[in-house]
Amino acid sequence: MTNKQLKKFLWQFGVYGAVLTYLGLDLFVFNGPLSKRISAKDPQSAEAIARAKANGVVAQVFNHPITRSQVLRAAHERVWRMGQNYDDMTASQQQLVRYAALDELIDHELLRVKAMAHTEKLIINSKELESRVERFKRRFSGDKALLTAMKSQGIEGMQDLRDRIAAQMQQEAYIELRIAPLSEVSEEEARNWFEQNKKQLANPEHRHLRHLFIPSLEVQEAAARQQLEAAKAALNSGDSDFATLAKQISRDSATKHNGGDLGWVVRERLPADFAKAVWDLPAYQPTLIESSIGWHLVEVLGQQPAKQRIFEEAREEIIAAIKSIKRREATKKYREALRQFEGHRVTVYHDMMR
Repeated sequence: MTNKQLKKFLWQFGVYGAVLTYLGLDLFVFNGPLSKRISAKDPQSAEAIARAKANGVVAQVFNHPITRSQVLRAAHERVWRMGQNYDDMTASQQQLVRYAALDELIDHELLRVKAMAHTEKLIINSKELESRVERFKRRFSGDKALLTAMKSQGIEGMQDLRDRIAAQMQQEAYIELRIAPLSEVSEEEARNWFEQNKKQLANPEHRHLRHLFIPSLEVQEAAARQQLEAAKAALNSGDSDFATLAKQISRDSATKHNGGDLGWVVRERLPADFAKAVWDLPAYQPTLIESSIGWHLVEVLGQQPAKQRIFEEAREEIIAAIKSIKRREATKKYREALRQFEGHRVTVYHDMMR
């Protein structure tokens, strides 16, 4: 190496050394411009977290933000599905609901990421998608109510609604893909379950009933009773028949035009006081009874005694029930395992949940 080449090498080495020294000081000592730019792009840096919180972010899943407004919308919907009002709850109850809603949103985001990686296996049935969209729309009294609800949930339009429902279906399909082997039911399992639950599977006693009904809220008790006593006398004398009297007298709009026929019923499906009064009535003897909602002239047209079912009769029902239980338990365990396995991908800012 010549003297000239040596000087050039030493000069380049000095420049490189100076650059590396500057980079080291910028990144690790002075927190200089380069360090700040890198930190700004790091979602876990103090600057990025502060910026996220300023934008209302309460959690991040795979660096995807979940905002406080999303949590509040989900919390309101959660208690609405339970028939309650979020604003009527205490502060501690509201916080519990917010955390439950956040858990659902985190699970939803984890499943969304997993489902996206398996889209080729998760084919969405277009007819089922449209059916779900229609069921969602029927929850509202009209287009205005639907659009208001969609806006409150951050849904921008019908295509956005379809996309969200399709994504939900994909997540369900993904879970089913993962848990399918765990929800299979063997013939032996079904038979064992049948043997242990024979009594509950028995067909209960059925009775075929028809009635004339006058509600106590519309007609005074004495007048209602007098009218039905006259109807009973007309039946017993043959001056009229049940179908004619049902059209003329009964206030039960569901049965008055089909002869007052209540069909074949089981005791457990009837109001308790009504069932108690009619269950021991003899057949073909119209009887006047009072229930908590009014007066009835009731006639028993037939009776089917309780009957024990054999396994073959209940097989499909049993398999479906056991599969449903297994699927529910497997889904819960899979969600818990997913949260544990991907826990390092989830960050919750608890101070934003107060």
